[in-house]
Amino acid sequence: MIVVRNLPYEAVTWPELRALLLAVNYTCDEVLVDSSATVLKLIEESFLLDKAILKQKLHTSLTPIHLSLDAWSSPNRKTFIAICAHFVDSTGVLRKALLALPFLPGRHGGDEQVEVLWQVLQDYQILGPMHGSLARASQLRIRTAGDTGTVLSVYSGER
Repeated sequence: MIVVRNLPYEAVTWPELRALLLAVNYTCDEVLVDSSATVLKLIEESFLLDKAILKQKLHTSLTPIHLSLDAWSSPNRKTFIAICAHFVDSTGVLRKALLALPFLPGRHGGDEQVEVLWQVLQDYQILGPMHGSLARASQLRIRTAGDTGTVLSVYSGER
């Protein structure tokens, strides 16, 4: 609930939340977290587990992995780039997944976006010789929209 509802980590220390949870399930007292540091650790562990599962799905995809990127500036003038993968998993189900949502410090033109994209692809190990549809392709081609620097598409395969 803390992640889904964007609550502060310290929400676990709120007596009202604890009372509500105990009212719903009086046996949960022994498993309730009472430290914001513990919440952060649990969220990080959950993220790493989900990321490992996603890596495996990407490595066993039945189709090339298609990527979409979208960069934008938040109201506080920080620029982020969303990197999403679209693929058919080993069970034949079309999937989409957010691979990363990194902050783009400084300039955020095409060259900077490509550098961040490259780091994410390396992190997910889908550029190595034995992994994923991108790796099976002869090369990775990246097109940018002229002077705007916006990454339009990233795709793999022969021309």
